[in-house]
Amino acid sequence: MPKKQLIVNTKNSKIKSICSKVFRFFKNYFPIQKIVIIDFVEPRTIRRLKKQIWGINVFTDTITLIYDDSVQIYLCLDIIRQNAKKIKHPFYKELSLVLIHSLLHAVGKDESEAKKIQDMIFNDFYGEK
Repeated sequence: MPKKQLIVNTKNSKIKSICSKVFRFFKNYFPIQKIVIIDFVEPRTIRRLKKQIWGINVFTDTITLIYDDSVQIYLCLDIIRQNAKKIKHPFYKELSLVLIHSLLHAVGKDESEAKKIQDMIFNDFYGEK
């Protein structure tokens, strides 16, 4: 029996479904051989993690950590929701975009590469041009 490739730690079925769909779609572009674990954290937790890991004391919507056999993605739904409101983007679309960005880091893309590629994958996912 194959190992589970995606673990989404939430009881919210809509969020879990979106994460699963984005993950499956993303694998059409970039195969992911590692287990991907998604945890949802509060703003103060993600800020603390960013400071501990990179020494930068700011809020962020996502952090992606790559290990030998797994990828840990932290998502902050509160910040994703705030960002969605600022740019007048539906929350679930913003969540999808942030997750695509995180998955690009998971396959080794740096920040500038991820920003260049994420919109293409996002637009394909939602059938937009």
